[in-house]
Order: sequence, then structure tokens, then C-alpha cells
Amino acid sequence: MKPFISRLLKGGGESHLPAPRIEPRPDRFRDPRTTPASAAPDGVSTGSDGLEGAASGPGAGPSSGTGPSSGSSLSIGTEATVASSPGVQSILREIGPEWEFGRIVTVFAPVVLLELRRVHLPGQPPPAASRTYRILDRSGALIADALEHVPFHLLGQIRETMALAATGAATSAGVGSLDRFGRQFMALDRPFRLELMHRLFGLDGPPPLTLPGQPLAGDDTDRPRLAVDTSGGFVSLVVDGALEFPILLGGRPLDRFVEGWQPAALVTSFLPLLLIELKHTSGARACWVLDERLDRIDDAAFGQEQSIARIREVAPRLIRRHWLRVLELADDRPDPVVDPMFRLNGSALWRIFLICRDLVCPPIDDRALHEVREPLIIQAAGSQHGDLVLPPEALARAVSHDLADAGIAAIRSGRLVWPSPVDGSDAVLEAIIAPQEHSILYQFRDRTGLRFLVLSGDRRCRTIGLLFPSANLAIGALDRPDAWFRHATGADIWTVLMGQCIGHYDMVAHRRRQDGAEIVQVFMAPPLLHLGHYVWNDLPGQLALLEQVPDRLPRSMIIAGAAGQAELFGPVDLLLPEFAGKVDRTMRDTSAFVRWAYETNVVPIRFTAEHVSRALRDRVRAYTAGTEIFAGIAGRRAGHGAGRVIIIGLRLDDRTFVDQDAFHAVLLEHLARTSPGAIVVFDGRNAKPGGAAGETIAAMKDDRTSRPALEAELELVERLVQRFAGSGLEFVSTVGQSMQHSMSWCYHADVCVTVWGAGLAKYRWLANLPSLILTSRFNIEQRPDLEIYHLARWMQDPSIVVYPEPGFVTDHIDKVGLADSGMRVGRECFEVDPAHLRDQLDRLMALVGERDRNRMAAQLSA
Repeated sequence: MKPFISRLLKGGGESHLPAPRIEPRPDRFRDPRTTPASAAPDGVSTGSDGLEGAASGPGAGPSSGTGPSSGSSLSIGTEATVASSPGVQSILREIGPEWEFGRIVTVFAPVVLLELRRVHLPGQPPPAASRTYRILDRSGALIADALEHVPFHLLGQIRETMALAATGAATSAGVGSLDRFGRQFMALDRPFRLELMHRLFGLDGPPPLTLPGQPLAGDDTDRPRLAVDTSGGFVSLVVDGALEFPILLGGRPLDRFVEGWQPAALVTSFLPLLLIELKHTSGARACWVLDERLDRIDDAAFGQEQSIARIREVAPRLIRRHWLRVLELADDRPDPVVDPMFRLNGSALWRIFLICRDLVCPPIDDRALHEVREPLIIQAAGSQHGDLVLPPEALARAVSHDLADAGIAAIRSGRLVWPSPVDGSDAVLEAIIAPQEHSILYQFRDRTGLRFLVLSGDRRCRTIGLLFPSANLAIGALDRPDAWFRHATGADIWTVLMGQCIGHYDMVAHRRRQDGAEIVQVFMAPPLLHLGHYVWNDLPGQLALLEQVPDRLPRSMIIAGAAGQAELFGPVDLLLPEFAGKVDRTMRDTSAFVRWAYETNVVPIRFTAEHVSRALRDRVRAYTAGTEIFAGIAGRRAGHGAGRVIIIGLRLDDRTFVDQDAFHAVLLEHLARTSPGAIVVFDGRNAKPGGAAGETIAAMKDDRTSRPALEAELELVERLVQRFAGSGLEFVSTVGQSMQHSMSWCYHADVCVTVWGAGLAKYRWLANLPSLILTSRFNIEQRPDLEIYHLARWMQDPSIVVYPEPGFVTDHIDKVGLADSGMRVGRECFEVDPAHLRDQLDRLMALVGERDRNRMAAQLSA
């Protein structure tokens, strides 16, 4: 029998804790009725009643046995001597007929325990307390009749005896001592055992468990069985169902865990530190770090120097080993070296990674394609061709290859391939890594054996670049990939990858894609939506599938589709009826999507575009025109005659007016003079499809507003309507109304006045309204994407747009709207010169009038 410590070091890392109570192991607790006395456990005598250590009758001494002895217990001959001593015989005479001799326990040198058993009289109920103990010296003389009377110095010596047994410090004799101690200790009456542990280890803590070194791979059958016992008295670590050590909190034995918490797993990956994973009935998880004395010194924050030092020593090796296993697509057989650490909860694992991140993730050789002018020579682990040369031409083709084009080709051929950066030949998809629904990574392998990852991302879901893990090299099409990830996600590439490997440890082993994997379109629906990207990227991507592969339309997974956040202008399969039966809205959130993507043989791709076509506008308008809301507004518009309908798009969160009331007062006063009888439609936040009353579509920056945007918009509209009552203007508000209300008025409007932002997705991209667009001077002069709402590159047949001249706009970088993102440059509030505002509005109306006259003349001419 090997000592517990050496077997633990051989065994690996972790033990589950399925049950709180420890059952005796058959080979450790023999039944004397079937086991000869000579074969009884060392140091324990057996009697004829079938109970370990029991005698044949009151006053009878124990039979002798054989077996090795050690310094941590008394010999068998001593047991017989003690049992027959005058002191023991005197005790047996004084206890009365209801008690009888039980056994002599010798492993707690220098004291001896006399166990007395209560006699169960026929016809009487079983006694409540069946055993009691007397503490004796080696000669059998009485020291104390209760533990509370044992002298302090003797308790210290007993602790030293237990330390010898626990650490197995006595070489080969210690092996026998450990087994004898464990069997005799666990055979004690439990109340007495609990009191003994409290009195021994409530002083200085238990003897240290010598558990040094790193866990080694070994045979599970040779590993000691570890468990945490919470069944009563105190929380303890039990080894092989025999040796019991109290778990401490602040140096004192822990009576129990807080209600609702139970141990879930033991992790020995960081020996001599022992980690206990705890789980609450609510599903919450926690982690305790115990030192070599089983005293809690830390939690999942791992803030103590001792924890940090050991994590930095051990964890990098385990994480790198796991990453290589993932990259090489190793099979999913258990890894006894790595698996135990990953039984910890996600926050604990992430903290472990962050502590040793600098040791796990070396800085990436991060380059943009234009920086590569010579052939690159890289080491390719696993390649049968040794070092590989990446010619600039082949590398450029691979880095610049469009993911959407590759996806369309895959739908047609049934196989996703990528041009090899070595020679341009087809590299075959091996696996996916799915960090989130709009950033999916694809692992390919070419004919040379080179593995590389295609990094996709951005709202456009474009190809960001390639990562060569074996060479720690990243090449980007437009940007340096690692720098792009840091800017876009707040994390570098390695952190994104490790987040998947650590956070989805149980799933990444299933990430291999088989031949014939289904290509699936993924529709974005983040918790906080950006209306512009939905209209500019997602809907055009869906339409592009219809236009390019009409006979092979893929399944469309709409993340959180059932929550009503994803399809703002109507169900996709009603906007595009060709997708009927091909839309799946069952994926409740991103985490469910990630799990599904790993566990299913699919290739998820976000098919997107960056152009709003007339065809898309017509589809959305046709769906909206079929609603009762549209018909009612059409009737109202027809009855209004020649009066104009003017949309005022509200924006209150950021990048807006310093004084909302003052701006709108100037605007409405001018409209009352120049467009009497006009219908003014205030448009802002729209109701969430299928949501509760007052619930609006959750937009970006809603989590940073000082008050609900809908509330502020309704109050602003109420003030303006009251102020301009009797002005001759007719007011309508779609604030808080459905998207169909908003779009129906947009389709019947003549012009729009609004602030540059996502609301223009409705007013410009879908309704194509002539617009006066107001924004800060900084945006007018420096914003690179200012043109997306008015150039033909981004939208088909754009109508008239007027901006203020920058010299008439004053930026106030110290002012913020409802939302303060912490950024100032580019999100500053502003003021527009009132006279210039009126001039630009007149200019817009004149251009619209000229357009209408030209259109009418053309119709008459035709």
C-alpha cells in the first residue's frame, strides 16, 4: 500500500464530491465474523460479536494480533497490557452493568483510549449514546474521563502523532502507521471524533499536509479518494474514507458552509494549495484556496502572494497544453493533467489566466499587408515541408479574400475553402472558434500542413486578417489584426482565443467541422442594438443571399429572435418571403449560439453588405404598406392636400444640441412662417416589437443614459406642442410607437430635419427623404464616415441632403446629452447659428420644390 501523499502526487488533479457522507471501503473495514483475528487491522483487536474491537463479554481483554508497529502508535502487546491493567479493570467494575468493554485504541500516543460500549438490553429501545471513552496513559491509569479534562501538553503531543501519520514521514513503517491510524480513527464514535478534532485543531490548526510538487499523470485507480464531508460537526477533508482533516477558516475549524453552499469539486492542480469549488443552490459558483494546513487563505480573486506565485508557476503549462490540444484538434479523451483545473468556475479560470497571461501569450508579430514587401519564412508546426515561404502575391490573395464571397461559393459547392498563403491552392476548413455572433474565427489547413486562422469581425463581418499560431504572426488586410482586436473588442487576439478555450473548455473539443458541414447565416441581435448596422449590413446581406443563391438559400439563425429585438421592420421571412421555412428564431442568446455552433456540424457565417439598394427599400416599404397603420396615414395624408409633412428626428443621448428646446423653438417658428398648415411629425424611440407597454427597442448607449431616453423625448414633445399650440402647425408624435408607425409617416413625408446618427437609417436609407442633417463642426470637417447617408457608394439613388456650413456650428466639448460615454471628441454637443439654420432649411425646401417641379415636368413630357 503506497502512502496517501505519493499516490496523490501520481494521480493528477481533481476529485468530484458527489455525496457528503463517507462510506467505509471494504478493504479497509473488515468484518471479524469473516476475517480471522490474525488478519485484523494492525492495532485493533476483534471479538466474537462481529464488531471491530469488541470482546466476548464484560471485563474480557482483547485478543492479540500481529503486525508492524511504529512510533506513532503503541504495540499490540501494549494493548493487552493496558486492557488487563488494574486501572482498566477498576473502570470496568465501576461503570455498571449497562456498559461493557469495547476496545483499546493505541494510535494516539502517548495516550490510550478505552472505548466502552453501552449494552443493548432485550426489549429496550436502542440507546441514544452507544459508546463513550476514557483517556488513559500507557500503563492503563486514568488521565481523564472526558476530552475537556485532557492536559494541554498532551493534546499537543497527540497532534504531533497525527502529523506523522498524515504526512507518512516514517518510511515503510509509516505506511502501516497511516493505514492503522486511519482505520482506528474512523472507527471512533463520530461525536467523540468531532470533539477530538475541535479540541486538537482549534488551537493552531491541523498538522500540515505535505503535498508538494506538481500533479503528475497517473493511474486513477492508484490515486487516493478525496472528499469533503459536511455531514455534521465540522467540514473536513477525508482521504480514502479513513483519514480526516478539518478545513479551517481563520485558523479555526469550519462548522459548516453558509446555507445553500455545498462543495462541488476538489482541484489539486496547484498543490500544495488545494482549491475547493463551491456551488450554491441558485447556481452561483465560488472557489476557496486552502494552504497546506487546509486553512482558507484566498478565494477566486487570487489576491494573495502565495496563490499568485503558485498559479504563475503551474497554470501557464496547463493552459498552453490545452491550447495546443485545441489547435491540433486532438480527440476529446480526458487529459488527467489539464482537465482538473477546468472544473473551476469561469471567473476563477479567467482570473487564473489574467494572472499568468504574460507567460502564456507572447506579443504577436502584428503586421498589415502593406508592410509585407518580401517573402515571409515561417516555422509551421506539424507541416511536412519544414519551414514555409509565404510569397507576397499568395499572402495578399489569402489575406484579402472576402468572407462573404467564400461563403457564397461554399453554399454552391458544399465546402468552405480558402486560398493558401503558400501557393494559392485550396486550404480546407478544419474547425471554427466562435467568440461571438459577429466575430467568428475559421481554422484552415493547406496541403503543406500549414494551419492558419481567418479572423473575421466588425459589423460588416469582413476579413480582418490571418493568424499563424505556430509562428505567432498576424497579417491584416487593412489594419494590423491584433491592434484591430484591441480597439474593437478591448482584448488582443490571444485573449480572445484563450477566452474561448477557457470559457468553453467542454465545447472546443467538438469544434472540428466534417465534410458537408451546413453553411448557416447568422443574424445579429445584440442586447443593445445599432439601428444603422441592422439596415446597412444585416438586411443587405440577407438580400444578397437571395440575389446570388436563390435556389440554395441557407438556414438563417436569428439570435434572440424570439425576444423581438432582431427584426425591427418586420419578420425577415415576410420582408423576404423566399426565406419562408428557413428562419430559425430558437437561439435565445449569444451563449446558446456559441454552444450550438460548437456542438453542431455547421459553419456559421454572417453574410453582410455595406450598401442599401432600391430593392431593399422597396421590400421594406411593401411590407409596411400592407399594414393598417400605413393605410390610415395614407388617408390622412391625402386629406391634408398640398401641405407639407416634415419629420423631426429626435436625438437626445449624445452628439446633439446643447439646448434642445432652444433649437426646436427656432425650427418650429420658422416652419410656422414658411410652411403654414404643415404636419410636423416628432419621431424618436420606437416600441419594441411584441414588447410590453412603454418598452422600446434597446439601443446602443441606453446603458449610459442619465434617464430613460423615451421619457425625456416624450417630455420634450409635450413642451413643444404646448408652446406652439395655435401656430398653424399640426403635430403628430410617433415617439414610443411601433416601427410601422414611424416608417409609415416617413413614407408619406416630404423632408426630414434631424441629427446625424442611427435614426438616418430610417429617414435616408429606407425612406430616402430629402434631409437637413445637423451635426458638430468636428464631424462635418473630420468624421470619415459622414458620407454614408448621402453618397451612391453606400445607398442607391440618394436624394437631396443639406448640411450646415462648419463656420456656423459651435462645438461644446464640455457638454453632454443624456448619455456620457466618457468620450468627448466626436461626441460633443453643438449649437447652430439660428439664422444659418433658417437659411439651410429654406435651401432644402427650395431644392425639394425644384426636384418636384422637374419630376412633374418629366411626367408631363412623357
